[in-house]
Amino acid sequence: MNFLYGVNSGLIENSVAYNTGKQPSQTIGTPNAIWTWTCKDCIVQGTEAYNNDSPGVDGGSYDIDYWSENNTVQYNYGAR
Repeated sequence: MNFLYGVNSGLIENSVAYNTGKQPSQTIGTPNAIWTWTCKDCIVQGTEAYNNDSPGVDGGSYDIDYWSENNTVQYNYGAR
């Protein structure tokens, strides 16, 4: 999992995340593979995210989460 929280002008680049968010039963949610939360002007690029899942909510490949502003996600590969 790659994650930025509370960052201004952060960068996630050239990362690979796979098999994330897997658990046997639903809870409040499971993590996304690559994600930003409460970030401003952050960039996610040149990454791969695949085989990510959740029995309930979240658990996806990419997520620009709550209170994020002006983030860019570009030039990435994502698959289930």
